[in-house]
Amino acid sequence: MGLFDMITVECTLPLPGLDRAGTKWQTHDLDEAMESYIITADGILMKERFHIEDRADRSKPGLLGIFGTMTQVHDGWDETGYSGTINFYSDAADEDFEYDAEFVDGKITSVKRTDKDPSPAMAALLENVRLKKDLAQREEK
Repeated sequence: MGLFDMITVECTLPLPGLDRAGTKWQTHDLDEAMESYIITADGILMKERFHIEDRADRSKPGLLGIFGTMTQVHDGWDETGYSGTINFYSDAADEDFEYDAEFVDGKITSVKRTDKDPSPAMAALLENVRLKKDLAQREEK
């Protein structure tokens, strides 16, 4: 298992009809230092810049007095310029999702779903979403 990094994905993933916005994805393909990354809506891989502050309340008794001694404070995002493949995954909504994203100079060039076939329940949900989209498109005409 070991350490991992977190990725937030703002660009569209190949899972039609489901909004994965806000899902935190894990990867072992970057620094594995519990750092945060984002793939922007424009497909740029960015790494969080931060500093550490001591925000502990020493007036509290015992261990409560040390909580917050290493608080990570967000300072912004930096482009990574990363080239290579990043595998990321999540088990949101009780369903496993896994993707491989290819990057060249920090810009996503392709992304594909690599996990197992969806469960019967997820397959039915995806079919329902597809049917609703088809119906909405027909009603617009």
